[in-house]
Amino acid sequence: YKETGIVRAAENFMPKFGVALIVFGGLFSTMSALNASVLASSRVGFSMGRERMLPPALGAIHPKRRTPHVAVLSTGLIIVAMAVLLPVEVVGSGASLMFLLSFALTNLAMILIRIKEPDLQRGYRAPLFPLLPILGIVCNLGLAIYQFTFQPMAWYVGLGWVALGVIVFVAYTRQAGEAEEALPVKILHEERLVPKEYQVLIPLANEEQARMLGILGAAIARVHDGEVLALHVVRVPVQLSISDGRMFLREGKPILEEAIRQAREADVPVHTMIRLDRHVGRAIIETARERKVELMIMGWPGYTDSTHHAFGSVIDLVAVEPPCDLAVVRFRERREPRRILVPTSGGANTRLAIRLAIDQARSFTLRTGEQATVTLLYVCVPADARPEARAKGFELLRNWAAGYDYPLEVQVVAADDVVEGIVAESANHDLVVIGATEERLFDQILMGTIPERLALRAPVTVMMVKRYKGPVRYWIRRLFSRFLSLGERRRSRR
Repeated sequence: YKETGIVRAAENFMPKFGVALIVFGGLFSTMSALNASVLASSRVGFSMGRERMLPPALGAIHPKRRTPHVAVLSTGLIIVAMAVLLPVEVVGSGASLMFLLSFALTNLAMILIRIKEPDLQRGYRAPLFPLLPILGIVCNLGLAIYQFTFQPMAWYVGLGWVALGVIVFVAYTRQAGEAEEALPVKILHEERLVPKEYQVLIPLANEEQARMLGILGAAIARVHDGEVLALHVVRVPVQLSISDGRMFLREGKPILEEAIRQAREADVPVHTMIRLDRHVGRAIIETARERKVELMIMGWPGYTDSTHHAFGSVIDLVAVEPPCDLAVVRFRERREPRRILVPTSGGANTRLAIRLAIDQARSFTLRTGEQATVTLLYVCVPADARPEARAKGFELLRNWAAGYDYPLEVQVVAADDVVEGIVAESANHDLVVIGATEERLFDQILMGTIPERLALRAPVTVMMVKRYKGPVRYWIRRLFSRFLSLGERRRSRR
């Protein structure tokens, strides 16, 4: 009976008026569903035209009626053509097939987004991930394949429609997206009152971060007669064009105003910038290189929602090979830096750690007139270390202290664990500045195990620093990483 099956079934147990009711109910429900489908499909075409995924003409709005007339007419023509040229059974089965494939792709997209964007804020939870999305993919594809057994023509039409979409994507959508991504200007707002040579870049995500990083960045910039570059990156999702990110301008202004407020208290000029990009980390790196920043300070809350990143996707990307000197700060309760501790064993980042500690000590002296204390710390392992080991530590610290024109105290302690020894001493200080673990050329170390453990355990603010190693090392590391990733892909294919 095909589409009249429900009517024939109703004739067996319902009176005549009941059969008529079923007929009229089916017609009205069909018209309602058809109306919703037409409106939804036309709006999809309108949105894709506005986002340059389809020709921009589909995103046009009628000047008088304010409706997407081009998208509505185009959708109507496609629906009429399919209804005239194809049997109703094929059209219905084809629509069901496309719905099933779209549901399968939605589940697949969920898995890929959570892997590629682990730190993205989400408005929902996904229990038993990725089991449920995988189950959804299997069920939808199973139903879609089953349709082929009784309506193969729907599959042929559906595959033809998908092939047409691939052609449009390759010939138009991808090229339009690449042209937009290549636009040289992605800066939504920039204001610079007093240009200075020395710049401290502070990437800001919220007002609390702006307050803490603003205080710290202004303190270091003041010593060098420099400026603070307060950067807020608007992450534009792939569903929107880069230019549509302008709607987020208002959200970034209060963040920059808080950074300006903190810098003004230290009498330090502020260079503010709001930038648009798909990737926050990439925008931060590009800004540091374009503006030739001397120091970048980033805030770390002490945790990350991703199991694939140590400090989060943004800090991890920047810290692998920083474009300038980098400091990652784990903030605790705000204290004046009267007593600053610099643990060291003589690594390559020690010089940067000592310099930043001295900068903050001098800034504190300029502001208050008090002399801040900077202490170099060496931890001997184990706790019952020999006197020779302690003497070696004292000699190392004295050699480092002799290279600076600021009075540095030296201290050697013994402990069974380096981190435990530093944590115990940090309780008597207001700030800890530690250099990142030294790495070989092809290592992928971010900050190292000791600095990361210290930042999690210490009761005071910890600043982990990593020096800039120059462009030659950066390009060698980048080329090596590319060859390494290609090798991993080949092994996975085997």
